[in-house]
Amino acid sequence: MHHFKVRCIRADLNPGWVRWHHNFRAFFCVLVMCAIGIWGKAEAAEWNVGVKRLTLHDPVVGGAMTGIVTYPTPAASQRITIGRFEIKAAQDGAPAEGRFPLVIVSHGTGGLPEMYLWLFEGLAMKGFIVAGVAHSGDNYNDRSGSLGDALFVDRTRHVSALIDFLVENVTLSQAIDARKIGIAGHSAGGYTALLSAGGAPDFSQFAGRCRTNSEQNRGTRWTHDPAKSPVIDARIRAAAVMAPALACLFDKESLRDVSIPVRIYQADLDEVLQPGFNATYFSALLAKAPETAHVANAGHFVFMNTCPFIMSMIARQICSDPSGTDRAEVHRYLIEEIALFFRQNLDIQRP
Repeated sequence: MHHFKVRCIRADLNPGWVRWHHNFRAFFCVLVMCAIGIWGKAEAAEWNVGVKRLTLHDPVVGGAMTGIVTYPTPAASQRITIGRFEIKAAQDGAPAEGRFPLVIVSHGTGGLPEMYLWLFEGLAMKGFIVAGVAHSGDNYNDRSGSLGDALFVDRTRHVSALIDFLVENVTLSQAIDARKIGIAGHSAGGYTALLSAGGAPDFSQFAGRCRTNSEQNRGTRWTHDPAKSPVIDARIRAAAVMAPALACLFDKESLRDVSIPVRIYQADLDEVLQPGFNATYFSALLAKAPETAHVANAGHFVFMNTCPFIMSMIARQICSDPSGTDRAEVHRYLIEEIALFFRQNLDIQRP
């Protein structure tokens, strides 16, 4: 059994660790739409979550790519382990009847999809199908291409191959509304999302802005094959990006073809990617002004799973947050906001 309830929250009443920047007109529209019940913050019917492991062809190097997909299901769920993390889901449960929007998740450099299970589980509960693959050459188990095109270009081919696979899959295709596809990404995954949406990086900036604008990039020996270019996927209709990376490769001209709605989340204490040269820079460059949210008192890794106890002792950098920040609480709030963003911009009808 699932339930439905509606809440309407004004922008200036959100939790203190998120400060929304709206101009007067946008704020006025928010109030009006809240008043008439159109834009109100709503929780759609909350579903049980099904999960499947994926294996599909790697369009770049051949062989297989692995990934996961979560989706609404009527099946009973239980705590199961994926990698080092847990998710409450029904392993291989049958998808719920009906068609649901699809959100692709792109992980950060050297990461894995299961490092974002909070997003996979949370959005599936809200009525989305959520899928991601381990980007070959740039994941936790294989970083052979993390300073080259496995990061800069090939990820977009993985995204399109995953969409192809899902919409052609015998079981899952019957549950996907292929007219309603979004993408979410963290760090290098945010960069990937913007490329798939039309971004055209200027790789000559490796020796330009990328060295002068960002301390963490100085001395990095990046490589790019000029014969390769990203793949734009017109099926993607909206993008939610968290602490996006590599803004130094762009200017207004190279982002002019990103015409879909974009929401950018910036961690104000990001210790890996300086916000002024990344999230804030992207916000200023996009031709269609994005919605921008600042997550105060939070670092770069707040957008990854809350760590199990043992892992938190070993991997302190990615597991620790500034004093006063509850990562699980941040995730709960982000699920509400990201789900609402995709509902609005994929034009999803609520029950």
